[in-house]
Amino acid sequence: MPGGFGYLDGVELFRVGQKSKLGRYPFHWHRVGNASGQYIKNSSVHQTFHRCITIHNSQRATVIGNTCYNFQGHGFFLEDGNEVKNIIQYNLGIFGRKILQGALLVSDHNFGPQDRFPGPSTFWVSNPDNDIRYNVAVGSEGSGFWMAFRRRLQCGNGAGNGCVVATNGNGN
Repeated sequence: MPGGFGYLDGVELFRVGQKSKLGRYPFHWHRVGNASGQYIKNSSVHQTFHRCITIHNSQRATVIGNTCYNFQGHGFFLEDGNEVKNIIQYNLGIFGRKILQGALLVSDHNFGPQDRFPGPSTFWVSNPDNDIRYNVAVGSEGSGFWMAFRRRLQCGNGAGNGCVVATNGNGN
């Protein structure tokens, strides 16, 4: 939401997030655009019903030193692929669980090797232009790190526009 700000340090988020509800995640930068200076750090997110920390169409947010435990679906989630210049460091994700009913993405619950990685992932990374290091994923029912890069994305201008896979070769 353009105009929203997030500054969390040392917060416990317990039994939050709404399963099967798009955008209803425990902590979510939603189409903020430039989130410079905003952060969630040294916090715990546990026993969630859907994800842990989501960055969606937002850039330059900081996610440092957080623990995400016993969560459903992807844990630390870069949503569209246009999330860049975010700092995601020193986070710990433990026991990510599949969403067996009501999953929003196939990757929240897929099983087969035909999918390349089993879902969910503790860290879902949709763009390599982020500073993601020193993170640990332990005991997920899916994958620890899933690099979900697209060859080309067509992204709108401004904070309120999302991205779609470019089909005409004009991706940015």
